[in-house]
Amino acid sequence: MAFTIYCLGGLFKDDQIFQNLHPEGVELVHIKYNTPLKDESLSHYSKRLFEKLQLPEKYQLLGVSFGGMIATEFSKIRTPEKLYLVSSVSQTTEIPLKFKIALFLRLHKIIPNAIVRHENFISRCIAGIKKKNDQERMTRLLSNADAEFLKWGLDSFFRWKNTLIPKAIRIHGTKDRIFPYTGNVDHPIQDGSHFIMTNRSDEIAKILSSHNRH
Repeated sequence: MAFTIYCLGGLFKDDQIFQNLHPEGVELVHIKYNTPLKDESLSHYSKRLFEKLQLPEKYQLLGVSFGGMIATEFSKIRTPEKLYLVSSVSQTTEIPLKFKIALFLRLHKIIPNAIVRHENFISRCIAGIKKKNDQERMTRLLSNADAEFLKWGLDSFFRWKNTLIPKAIRIHGTKDRIFPYTGNVDHPIQDGSHFIMTNRSDEIAKILSSHNRH
């Protein structure tokens, strides 16, 4: 019998993010995001999405980056059997200072959509990406991004207020420059960047399989 894990991707709504993830004995179901309402909070958005999905009573949930915050909100509505947070934060106290500065400056509000969809000095500064492969991946993600969803997601992320620490299995790259590694994780991916879901998927697959053995 295969276990099912429902997966929430990041801000880029990238359908390909889980394509190389093949955990043994596990079926992955990629959750598609709704269109957010004007000025909708992350909590309210997550509740609407959860109600639409009609997840089974017992379910497992995986959230990557921004999807980890939505997964945390899901867990407030109905606690999953297992919650996996990958390259993410679980409460507002973990949000890096650079994002708080961006919120103060309202950068996400003043950047035109045409610029949002292209790599620029703001995205490079916030992401802190230096490796060529990660720069290329960021460029590809931005070029295919839904600019309106991305700007809403940034705004809702900046306004997110959460103090609940969910019971979660945390997987994080030790060289993540977007959400820096703090050591408070269950499965550190050595030298892994923020993009471990795509470039270290074999290791993550083994972790998921290990938590779902009969």
